[in-house]
Amino acid sequence: YRFGTGMTDFWVCPRCGVYVGAYVEAEGQGRAVVNTRVLDARDEFTQPATAMDYGRETPEERLARRMRVWSPARIERG
Repeated sequence: YRFGTGMTDFWVCPRCGVYVGAYVEAEGQGRAVVNTRVLDARDEFTQPATAMDYGRETPEERLARRMRVWSPARIERG
């Protein structure tokens, strides 16, 4: 799915509708984030969740933040 600015692909489980992760690409570089709370091994991730509010970001600021803090990723279609 793509929401808001349309710059990011959000992955949602087709069975239960839970948010699984997201992928964005800019200037030939991909970045992704995973919702660790939906993983079977979620207890292995010990960093507490932090509430965030990105509502005041411009689209440019949002893309820059995602490219800075999300993990490098590559989508392979086959």
